[in-house]
Amino acid sequence: MSRTLYTLLLSAVLAAAAPACEDNNQAVIDAGQQQGMAVTGCSDPAVLGQCGNPKIKQACCLSCTTTCTEDDDTGFVDYMKDTNAWDDTITTCADAPSCTEEITGYCCSSCKNGNVTLEMPWVDDADPVQVYMSLGQSNCGGSASADLMKADGKHPYLFETDTNKSKVWFAGLTARDATTAPNSFGITAAWAGCVGDRHGPEFAYGNRLQELTGKRVLIFKYCMGGTSAKESWNPDFGANVWDKSQDNGTAAFLEDLRTGEPKMQQYLRTTYNLRLLREQLDAAGVAYEIKGVFWRQGSGDQDSDWQTYGADQIRLFNAIRAEVAVPDLPIIMEGDGRPNIQGGKVYAAQVLCHTTVGSSVSGQQDPSTIGPRPDKCQPMVADPCTDFITFHGELENQFGWPVGFPEDLKVPKPGHSAVTSQWKVRYQADPGPPAKNPNMHDDYDGMWWNGVAMANAYVREHTDIAVPHAITEWDTWAKWPASRCTSQNPRSETNFCWDDASATDCNQANAQEDAMCGSVTAESCKTTELHYINCPCACQGVATCTAEPPVIDRATLTYYPDLVPVLGPGDEPTPPPTQGPIVCENDDAAIVDLAQQQGQTVTGCTAVANARNGHYCSYDVVANLCCEACAGQDAAGTRTLATGNPFDASQNETSDVSSSARQSRIWTTTFAAAGLAAMVVC
Repeated sequence: MSRTLYTLLLSAVLAAAAPACEDNNQAVIDAGQQQGMAVTGCSDPAVLGQCGNPKIKQACCLSCTTTCTEDDDTGFVDYMKDTNAWDDTITTCADAPSCTEEITGYCCSSCKNGNVTLEMPWVDDADPVQVYMSLGQSNCGGSASADLMKADGKHPYLFETDTNKSKVWFAGLTARDATTAPNSFGITAAWAGCVGDRHGPEFAYGNRLQELTGKRVLIFKYCMGGTSAKESWNPDFGANVWDKSQDNGTAAFLEDLRTGEPKMQQYLRTTYNLRLLREQLDAAGVAYEIKGVFWRQGSGDQDSDWQTYGADQIRLFNAIRAEVAVPDLPIIMEGDGRPNIQGGKVYAAQVLCHTTVGSSVSGQQDPSTIGPRPDKCQPMVADPCTDFITFHGELENQFGWPVGFPEDLKVPKPGHSAVTSQWKVRYQADPGPPAKNPNMHDDYDGMWWNGVAMANAYVREHTDIAVPHAITEWDTWAKWPASRCTSQNPRSETNFCWDDASATDCNQANAQEDAMCGSVTAESCKTTELHYINCPCACQGVATCTAEPPVIDRATLTYYPDLVPVLGPGDEPTPPPTQGPIVCENDDAAIVDLAQQQGQTVTGCTAVANARNGHYCSYDVVANLCCEACAGQDAAGTRTLATGNPFDASQNETSDVSSSARQSRIWTTTFAAAGLAAMVVC
């Protein structure tokens, strides 16, 4: 729709004097006809796609207010360019700096607020809440649609709103509009859609970590698209700097320092909200432990070399570890296909220690073909460069090819799977109207599988808990890890690897660094900025920590087509492992036997749970054996648990072993169809 049409439309609207908040369809139709455009009124997709324009919004106030189908990324980028607010980090609505009224018109889905009900974890000193941070830019903030996921019937366990079952909470900003978002921090149950339609990997992290550890989990999220480690997240840059000598460690100290553009103050605002989280948990008497960080970021620093990007991350995570007073806080970094970003993360991880860098690789592009089209291609959010990439097809044939992936590029031929998954928001351009560019941000399947891979890596690398083999079979990082190219492991059509620039750079820099960096140690490289900035090669040389997760022996895993049969159109894939907590069933036989041991007779769990106003459900053994029947007896989750056999007359009924009746009760059962030992929690 042309600018001339906007002007004509505004005149028509004013002349018609449409009533408040009623669509003036005739004005829209007339204005369209004057421009030779056949539009049907305010509900026409070509009109709805322009709701960000004030003139359209005035004429179609009802449709533009109530209708939100999907983001108009192209219109948003054009608006940012027209208002001189654009830079090359802004590619889609996921990179919106704030949800102003104008931006919300284009980014209605990304800016849609959720119906948030705040909920604090219950008090249980014996089961401290495990706090993990989700930090980064657009693929951390998220473009995945909870509404689409629900409509498609996928990942139903992520819609569990009862924390007595899920045992997962979310902490972060609960509003998205520019006016209220900065002060909207809150804690709530973590479920897909809890703070709006669009989400990142936070629900995958929480669900998988709870499943594997059996602990209560809280995911603290602070992310913003288009942010960089060199500025936005840099604790020593611009508006992120404050007087540490005056800092009393409270959120109140930082509250009035939140000035200027949020995008350029990510570190300070993250710290402010993290302090709010800790203060709210402390005030509620909720015991907690800060356990780790998940980091999805890189595009904002695509122009940095590996040395600079690595140093920027060392600085950031040193500051975060100091803020939470956990010097060895584990960090899980998602790898990156760009060698400078991947190399920088590996360098930072070697220096920081207790840090894992991982990703999966299912295709690769010859480096000599990276560049501007048409003869070359530079992968980006708006261009996947699929026609320049060689795919092995193993990952896609097991998990499903991305919706929109070109049919002629699927492999093997013949024999590839017909199954698709919602890996990306939009794999190919949509001619519209309105026209839409590709959007290679993760959608709900991409968020789930990438998120659980990162959570699995945390458990494997930073705990003593074993990740079940059946879960590893559905772990993209474990099955197709991105390994570095070496002389023994060179790039080829069948061997996909990433080019480590540090190998060449450090051979050339050794002589220069030897003169100025001879005194570095592993500890000085971690703590002394002069060393990790100026001596990256020397610091790599003295590093004692590994960065990348160990490669799992392929001989122990099963690959396509053995794991997933060749499918025809309409066939269903072999289901992935059952994920998420499953409400257990009553064990009537066991409760009957327990009563008989004390010479008493009961008919089963339902009778026991209903007897004496639910008294028996306050016993640990009954809460376990009759978890389904007892679930309704303590909705608030505050009853204390007693030990012993409740049918024993001599048993002390008030023996208290826990301040909550909601500790995890875990059994393992085997589901033959999925081949998974699923964690069953009630």
